[in-house]
Amino acid sequence: DLPNTFIVRARDHSGNLGEDRVTVQYVPPVTFDIELKGIEATQAVQCLNRPDCEGVPLMSGRATLVRAYLRADTPAPVGGVTGELCYWTPGETPGECIHRVEALHPVTVENVADPVTDHRGDITRTLNFLLPREATARTGTLHMQITANPDHVIEESDYENNDLGPAWINVVATKRLDVVFIPVAYRGEVAEDDTRFRIADYLARVYPIGPVHMWLVEGGEALYLDPISASTAEMFGGSFFSSLLYQLAWINTWTNDPVDWLRYYGMVPDTILTGPTGGMARRPGDEAAGTVPARTPEPEGAVSTDLSLLSPYYFSSRHIAAEELGHNHGRRHSTSCGGAENPDPGYPKPEGKMDDWGTDVSSILNCLAIVGPSTVCNQYLYPEDIAHDYMTYCKTPTDAWTSLFTYRAMMSAVQSVALAPGGGAAARSAALGEKVEALVGGGVLQEGRAEILRGFTRIAVPASQIEQQASGPYTASLLAADGSVLAERSFGPMELGEVEPGDTGYFLLLLPWSDGGQAIAITRDGQELAYVGASGAAPTVRLVSPNGGERWGASG
Repeated sequence: DLPNTFIVRARDHSGNLGEDRVTVQYVPPVTFDIELKGIEATQAVQCLNRPDCEGVPLMSGRATLVRAYLRADTPAPVGGVTGELCYWTPGETPGECIHRVEALHPVTVENVADPVTDHRGDITRTLNFLLPREATARTGTLHMQITANPDHVIEESDYENNDLGPAWINVVATKRLDVVFIPVAYRGEVAEDDTRFRIADYLARVYPIGPVHMWLVEGGEALYLDPISASTAEMFGGSFFSSLLYQLAWINTWTNDPVDWLRYYGMVPDTILTGPTGGMARRPGDEAAGTVPARTPEPEGAVSTDLSLLSPYYFSSRHIAAEELGHNHGRRHSTSCGGAENPDPGYPKPEGKMDDWGTDVSSILNCLAIVGPSTVCNQYLYPEDIAHDYMTYCKTPTDAWTSLFTYRAMMSAVQSVALAPGGGAAARSAALGEKVEALVGGGVLQEGRAEILRGFTRIAVPASQIEQQASGPYTASLLAADGSVLAERSFGPMELGEVEPGDTGYFLLLLPWSDGGQAIAITRDGQELAYVGASGAAPTVRLVSPNGGERWGASG
């Protein structure tokens, strides 16, 4: 690396000899090299260098973040490295770059042995790309290729290892989640209705779905839970939440389901609870309930920014809802951590810890747009073995996210889990099918006793709804006047996600109707626990007021 002098001598045709001197500076060849070591596309969970990553497809039309991991063969970090992503939608053949996406921001590259391990927890150290919605609009195989330093702005010794791909990932149709949000009123307290927006937003980020479709009861009225009925339920071994689930199940039975996949979620005001339970749900089933703030404190003329004034359930109400609606879809608790009953023996990590990194894509994109590539945005990455799956009691408001295990399970569970004979989870058709007449009623099952809380009434329901009830150790029989059995079926109490399945608790029963039915008997092991006889005449209704001639003013 010093000046070098060359002496050049030459003789022409006439024999004249001449020479010249040329001094040159030696410049060593470029040894700097950028290498692309891995890429992963994420919508909520990350999966890279694992044999089961192909089982985590993208959902069509959902926001997708692609991260590229780089290393450099250089003693000092090199900043300002950019990149581009090319993608080919299903049906397009990889080749010439058809669709091009620029990186969201430049990145500094350094010499690390394994950038995937070192940089997964730092959004500022990866090349990040936002796939446009059109990229995942169609189902099928999506191909992607990423190139680092595409314009060779930074001189390298080797550009051959700057590309990675075309990698492929499967895109599947997005499923929808339909939830009826019902504020619960109890002893003068009513849940804050607006909490449903925070809950729906969180569900749309952690569940493998599109936007949550929110439904309201007609008129937006709250469900007034009768304190006397709730107290009576506790006398029979129930609880506030189990009583509420029973009420929601009754509403569900008598309400038309326009999509065949409605879930009913009761929002319980936090000011009425004294016990440790924050929510409860049927598993599997359509009814769930969780604690939400009764109100959000606001000073005069402005929304409070003092988070200490907020109810503890202001943030955790979202995680409770994710857990309880997860129970509706057949999910158990991740582990027994925190005293949780009925844990999933197949969950791969202790204490419900995350089995891979999680990504809150929407929050990351918002953070990058507002503050730029800052380590502040790393709070929306959920570390493996540190953060918790939302299906565990050990989660906190800041570390609850979806594990890879739960995310994959929910992909197959949303719009497919229903009750099946035997109490297991089974697929059900979206078609309602032909309706048949049945008797519907319910109550509480106790050791050696059955209390009928809602007498049996004839109702028209889809035939499949009768067959999809869980079986159990009890038998309900429709009897003729002479005592002969016209129809019967086995049943059990509603299975709840918070406790181990048992033989006691609330039940709601649909029994096929047969002409000539005069009574219903509930038995267990041949012992009669309850008997309900039909009334001697059909019900009558008399209109007391108004009955003609009244005049109501403008106030009604």
